[in-house]
Amino acid sequence: MRRSPTIRRPATDAPRTAAECYQLGAEAYKKRKSKDALALFARALELDPAFFRAAHFQGMIQYEKDQIEAATESFKKALKVNPQYAKSHNGIGNCYRDQGLLMEAFQAFKAAARIEPKEALYHHNLGLTAMDIGFHEMAVLELESAQTLDPKLEDILYDLGAAYYLSGDFERAITQYQRFLERAPGSSRGAEIRAKIKALRRRLEKKAQAPAAPLPP
Repeated sequence: MRRSPTIRRPATDAPRTAAECYQLGAEAYKKRKSKDALALFARALELDPAFFRAAHFQGMIQYEKDQIEAATESFKKALKVNPQYAKSHNGIGNCYRDQGLLMEAFQAFKAAARIEPKEALYHHNLGLTAMDIGFHEMAVLELESAQTLDPKLEDILYDLGAAYYLSGDFERAITQYQRFLERAPGSSRGAEIRAKIKALRRRLEKKAQAPAAPLPP
């Protein structure tokens, strides 16, 4: 019996649109297949240069690989299409911060927090950068906002303690450090924080014992 020739059909599972490439790229990223993910996001951008989320994901992967300059360009590409995309403002802020460009990072985190004011991460990053620059009062306000939005984050407890210390509010710094120790008793920072609390208490005691300044005549 004569067999009919096999008909070869084109593959139907190959991504044909930017959205399909993006979806497959996101799945590859979740599976930690960063090389495949990058290729798929690049293909999505070839098909649709305005697909800003693909550019953002490119930047995330590049940042995780310490490809800071490439990540910066990817985040810029996403923001060129959508200047209101808070995630890319935060991403480029991380890039700037890692390069020591603190004022640029400050402006990027500030933009992210303005666009999505209920996202604790953006206020946290803004507060840390403000603290590094020397804007201690603003650092306190931003870190307090971050703690209110996400009270479970241990790092915010520690960082807010540091902000209180740098702003000269030693009593609140002690309270904040104690809260951190209660939340994370086994933290590797435990010995460091206990030493800070002890030093701050000594400073407060000396301040209390200091003679009052004479009244002006």
